Amino acid sequence: MAKMAKSKGIEKHDSVVETEAVQTGSELAVVQGGDQAKLSVVKGLTRDRIEEMRNQLALLQEFVAKVMIRGEHYGIIPGTQKPTLLKAGAEFLREAYGFEVRSICVDKKFIPADGEDRERDYVEFTYRVELFQNGVSVGVCEGSCNNYERRYEKLSAFSVMNTIQKMAQKRAYVGAVISATRSSNIFTQDLEDEPELVTKAMATPSQAKLIWARLKNELQLNDFAARDFIAKTVGKMHSRDLTAGDVQTLLDTIDSKVQELKKEATSA
Repeated sequence: MAKMAKSKGIEKHDSVVETEAVQTGSELAVVQGGDQAKLSVVKGLTRDRIEEMRNQLALLQEFVAKVMIRGEHYGIIPGTQKPTLLKAGAEFLREAYGFEVRSICVDKKFIPADGEDRERDYVEFTYRVELFQNGVSVGVCEGSCNNYERRYEKLSAFSVMNTIQKMAQKRAYVGAVISATRSSNIFTQDLEDEPELVTKAMATPSQAKLIWARLKNELQLNDFAARDFIAKTVGKMHSRDLTAGDVQTLLDTIDSKVQELKKEATSA
């Protein structure tokens, strides 16, 4: 038998509407009283829904582990509990899910400073990014940025206005992607605005092995020459001391050397 509970006091415009909540299995039917009764169904959890959510989470975790690249799509900051989703990673996830994007500026402010101290002018942008799938909104977030934030406080408002605008857009974009993909249990965006922290994060053992393998296999360097190459390129004597930024520098340098060797072989 369905369980029924009555309640009063739900305001709609200037009237009070009597409602009845009817629990039927996994659904909660809300019946509004009056001459023209309306019925709306709020779906609850089902075993099929639980299984679907579990599968979606497993697929997302597999995508992060097998496809996304640390240091490019996300960064791991020492002392933090979750990886930080970067703009490139947010774009990658959005493309994988097939979301459409709508981005609008919802507020912008310019408040001139008193007197002649133009560096104290105040500029702020706020953007809203909403993501859609098959025409249905699946995630929305607002992001703002102003020139009184620590990194901009010593710069004039006009010199950083474009940067502030883009930062507001980026914050809204990353937040909307995390919301739409339900990935807040995997990623944070709190440090996404601090890419220098990402590059300072220590390299993983697999990244260090990749550098070592490319030096030996592609550049044909022995152990001594490989260590010398690393020392001259990033100033580190041991691979265990490499940061994520060092890895990227080394990979770029190796790529350049490989191209040079190919050109030499072609012209010989």
